[in-house]
Amino acid sequence: MDNSVYKLLYGTTGVPLCTVEDGRISFRILGMDAEFFTDRFAEICLWDFHMQELPSGTPVVHFLNPGFFLGIYQLTETKGLIYGPSVPCRYSWTEIAPWLDSSLYSDNRDAAGRLLMSLNPITEIEYINGFCLAVYLYAGVTIKPEDIYMKQPVYFRKELRPSLASYIVDSRESSGFHTPQSWENQLLDTIEHGNTVMLKHLLHQTIVGRLGVLSFDSARQKRYMFVTSAAVAARAAIRGGMNYETACSLADIYCQHMDSMTDLKHLDELIHQMFFDFCEHVSRIKANDYSYPVQICCDYIQKHTHEKILLKDLAKVSGYSERRLSKKFFDETGIRIVDYIHRVKMEEARFLLQNSSYTVNEIGEYLGYANQSYFIAKFKEVYSKTPSEFRKKAALGADI
Repeated sequence: MDNSVYKLLYGTTGVPLCTVEDGRISFRILGMDAEFFTDRFAEICLWDFHMQELPSGTPVVHFLNPGFFLGIYQLTETKGLIYGPSVPCRYSWTEIAPWLDSSLYSDNRDAAGRLLMSLNPITEIEYINGFCLAVYLYAGVTIKPEDIYMKQPVYFRKELRPSLASYIVDSRESSGFHTPQSWENQLLDTIEHGNTVMLKHLLHQTIVGRLGVLSFDSARQKRYMFVTSAAVAARAAIRGGMNYETACSLADIYCQHMDSMTDLKHLDELIHQMFFDFCEHVSRIKANDYSYPVQICCDYIQKHTHEKILLKDLAKVSGYSERRLSKKFFDETGIRIVDYIHRVKMEEARFLLQNSSYTVNEIGEYLGYANQSYFIAKFKEVYSKTPSEFRKKAALGADI
């Protein structure tokens, strides 16, 4: 295989990688520390992989103390891919030295230290996505994050247990108990049922207790809590009927917006806005109250707006004949399936026109309209403006 794709991947992610064949490193990124990426390093990684006794082809990611990622994918008994190591944040020599001294890599301790301190930090999600891509480039196999076996060393779990015990005792002595579960349950139940009135009431209550301490850095603590809140709010909305992909994407967008904020004084406002956004999505779904076959068609259309959606595809996912489905869909929604598909596509076009720099032609093509005139006509039919006119008004902040 042309190794240039690995170099391109490294240039994009900054995560080193190497391939192994017959117990020896067959390729490593040029410039990576040869003292670290040794045959001994490869031998240890593959030995550890075999110790897991996992099914063949199972990708593994290690979370090593104090926080390194290392991924392994074995293609055959003699061939494998090692992706990493990578780090989620910068570490000092003092922080990583204990791990280096106690690890199996102590024979190349200095080289490991130099490498780890030189890496640019990336998030766990970025690392996992990069690992999935690396496996695809290496083996032509598509894996999802949930396919990966996440391994945490036993000694790290042992270190956590005394900390947990001490943390609980300190909390009891200082009466610093966490926010009551009853309040959190109420919040998530409110989002799940789309009750915006109750949500407003809850968010204005004085909360007894404290938030969990996820970091001793105040700014990082706020960011961690935001991401956690986004995840649980999305899950509550999904339970309420919100499309899985839409809910996850909405959580991603809010987290990205939070991550770009340099001044966190308005973070509480953003988190409240996020809760209401999820709650309102569920509220609109509850107002429809469609049957399962119709709802599953709506979900399918939401997920496939960038494709040509055919009635036979919807009939297949719903389990109904095309004729029966068409009638049932119209009876419940008051709109033909083809018109509903166009409406959903136009809603996405509207969002992209307001929030992206894609051209009108690019948006039309992305949404599956080969004929741009037809796309423009459909958009004008829904919004009484051409896409270009809509974008100009949106840029001026006019009501649209």
